[in-house]
Amino acid sequence: MSDHIPDVTKMISDTPRTDRNYIGMQIVPASFAQQLERELNAVSKERDEAVFVTEKVLKEFSEHSRSRCKAIDELNAANERIKRLEEAGDRMFRMLEHDGFESVGQNMWKQAKEANP
Repeated sequence: MSDHIPDVTKMISDTPRTDRNYIGMQIVPASFAQQLERELNAVSKERDEAVFVTEKVLKEFSEHSRSRCKAIDELNAANERIKRLEEAGDRMFRMLEHDGFESVGQNMWKQAKEANP
């Protein structure tokens, strides 16, 4: 550890532009303060616009996601219904085969199940 006292002119400030505009112990000129305020307002406006756009995009994405999830649920429900109908049709035609009936309906049923739209 050193007992060396740091050189004040070499210290890093968090307000270097304001520090450069000090003349001795005088007050910062109003024009410089106005310039800083305009820059702050511009950056604040940009930030607010970015937040607005981000929130809008997130809302649209959320709505799209909900819509997509709903569509997927509807598709899964339709697929389950198709599966149940196919199983019921298969059982019905197995019963007819067991009773000795061969029909055009069975062939149509098989073709319909195999068809690729």
